[in-house]
Amino acid sequence: TAAEIFPKCAAELTSVELDFKRKNTVKRSSLIKQWLEEYTDINEKEAVLGKSDFGHLGIFLFNCIYFSWCRLLVADDVVEIEFPERDLVAPYSLEVVYYVAGWSLQRTSLALKAPEGERHKYYSFALKHSITQQKAKDDGLPSGLVERRQKKTLFFPSQQFFDFIRYVESVYVHNLNLRMMMAYTNGDLVDAINRAIQASQKTRTKFSALFEDVSESTEED
Repeated sequence: TAAEIFPKCAAELTSVELDFKRKNTVKRSSLIKQWLEEYTDINEKEAVLGKSDFGHLGIFLFNCIYFSWCRLLVADDVVEIEFPERDLVAPYSLEVVYYVAGWSLQRTSLALKAPEGERHKYYSFALKHSITQQKAKDDGLPSGLVERRQKKTLFFPSQQFFDFIRYVESVYVHNLNLRMMMAYTNGDLVDAINRAIQASQKTRTKFSALFEDVSESTEED
């Protein structure tokens, strides 16, 4: 079942995706059964495959044909990662995304992998985009999860930084779908999205806007 194959995300799959996965599994099982009824083994002078190994060969061939079909279904072209024109973060996900934005700022402020002499720049950036809990409430930001998780010193991101993280999240939401998973049958869809985001001029423009006053405040400090 899909829950066994995708134990961590089965609950997030749509009914269409679950039905597709179920039908694919049923179809593969029936084809392998037919394969073993017609062919039981290969017994040549230089190669001997028993029934079990021969069944695995059938599964391998099925997957090869399936992956080829996926490629043909998308016109045998590499599907480009798409950038949505609107915010796609669902209302029920806003608190989680806001929490992730705060966690990103907290890790940025520490800059553990940066040279010690450069860490003040990261701290200044994180400080610029952090606000107080009361300010987050006044601005109507979804800070509930951050408030409930205040066992550690968590950051309350500004509206500007939160909007940037929502933009990045929207790119993932837009592209993590059945059509794109079939196009990237080698399993590197997430890596492809990461590369596209990093190479995007739109992303660079939005990210650069986050630094507008950081250099000035750093010099003043």
